[in-house]
Amino acid sequence: MTSKKRQRRYYSGKKKRHTLKAQVAVDKQHSQKIICNDFSTGSCHDFTLFKHTYLAISQDKILKIDLGYQGIQQYHKNSVLPLKHSKHNPLTKADKQANRGLVGCLRKNPLTT
Repeated sequence: MTSKKRQRRYYSGKKKRHTLKAQVAVDKQHSQKIICNDFSTGSCHDFTLFKHTYLAISQDKILKIDLGYQGIQQYHKNSVLPLKHSKHNPLTKADKQANRGLVGCLRKNPLTT
């Protein structure tokens, strides 16, 4: 593979840089164990990376994840996503507060179990 092709593989058009993406999971209940299960090119989508490196997370654990993982309910029933708003259905104050609490948790731990 030529160096230009190799560079293009790791180039993220969104970030305008060469990037790598890592998927990290933290088990907060038992051991604060950090599991880094895969690296990928920067242009790879979060949910695609999750599908390729699917962790054997038990269904009784709660997954707190961001909106980059939409569709994860098909793989893990007990997952929590932030609520979305639409033009005709804006979020209520309670919904916004719930999203802020979830986002605060996600900033500390990107994919928490």
